[in-house]
Amino acid sequence: MSKVYVLTDRPVREFMSTGVVTVGVDDPIEDLIWKFQRYRYAGFPVVDEKGELVGMVRDSDILKLFVMTRPDAVLAETARDVMRVPPHTISPEASAQEAVERMFDANVRLLVVTEKKKILGIISREDLVCGIFAKRKVEPWPGG
Repeated sequence: MSKVYVLTDRPVREFMSTGVVTVGVDDPIEDLIWKFQRYRYAGFPVVDEKGELVGMVRDSDILKLFVMTRPDAVLAETARDVMRVPPHTISPEASAQEAVERMFDANVRLLVVTEKKKILGIISREDLVCGIFAKRKVEPWPGG
């Protein structure tokens, strides 16, 4: 059986995913849709021309746009038009407990891990659930 860990004292850097895929502020909606299909992420950090984090675009933002706008008009939009500002961020040294609290307080599934405006990673609710156990990989449920 896996050892169970308490999240309180463990830093975000132990749970975060690195190699973050970002989108540019001027990326067209069509490109965002392609990235959502390709990577199956719930959201992407939006960066400006200098590579600095300026917002976040979630799959729900794209869905809402399609429901509330004519489909032909949607394709004229860019990430800038649908991104959420400010993006929800957290330090790599913050506790995992703090990450959980921020996610629930802001009603978001993930936080961008930053240090001095630089994106270091992303931490999601799924990362934290897996992190409760010593093993990072999800294994088949032993009960069947």
